[in-house]
Amino acid sequence: FIGKDNTPFHAITWPAMLMGMGGYNLPATVAANEYLNFGSGKFSKSRGNVVRLDRFAEEFGADRLRFYLNAIAPETQDAEFTFEDFGERVNAELVNVVGNFIYRTVSFAKKYFEGRVPDAGVKEAVMGEIRSAAADMDVLTEGFRFRQAQGRVVEFARYGNRFFDEAAPWKTRKEDAGRAAEDIASCIEMARALGVLLWPVTPEGSERVLKMLSAGAPRDNIGALGRERLGPRPLGDISIPYEKIDDAGMPSACLLYTSP
Repeated sequence: FIGKDNTPFHAITWPAMLMGMGGYNLPATVAANEYLNFGSGKFSKSRGNVVRLDRFAEEFGADRLRFYLNAIAPETQDAEFTFEDFGERVNAELVNVVGNFIYRTVSFAKKYFEGRVPDAGVKEAVMGEIRSAAADMDVLTEGFRFRQAQGRVVEFARYGNRFFDEAAPWKTRKEDAGRAAEDIASCIEMARALGVLLWPVTPEGSERVLKMLSAGAPRDNIGALGRERLGPRPLGDISIPYEKIDDAGMPSACLLYTSP
């Protein structure tokens, strides 16, 4: 990606130079962004507001950092990076929406279905939602709209949470065990899809999710999303896919670059 100030050169001047010399492949697409600022101002070492990505990733994990940078990517307008927004966005979307759905699904199956993926069908409506989310993400990613692609996955996770709430398996397991099994099998299918779709952004978290589901490597599941169900199998050990950042652990100015 390049900044918007360099777009004219890469979209006009550079291709013209290549055409003039001849024998070179011309760029077919120029992926350019707006500006990413630190708060309301530019990143600047002299101002002491450049984030040390190595220390940031070491303290908070590369998964969280990639997720946040994707969430605020300045694809259509300037965006602001702030420590407060980092914590709020990660907790609100990655932890409370995506992670919560996955954890509640696997925990329920582990407790009430003898630690296995239920031997039941998956609702076609759910398979259709999975196919739709995967197709949308493919289109958006091919168009270099990674922020929108990630947003589509979070939207899909919200659908999963609504499905779980409306299915109310904590009730139906006592009244209609077959329906509860189908609903949880459907939720597990959505959890697998989330693990695969977020793999490019949160590879460590995605591997934890698929390990809990005993689903194998992410790349081995790509072609099966929305087409082939996971099927009955023992679940792995449960772990929290994405840890919450508490107030005491929020990023601080110590992660900023300071000139020697």
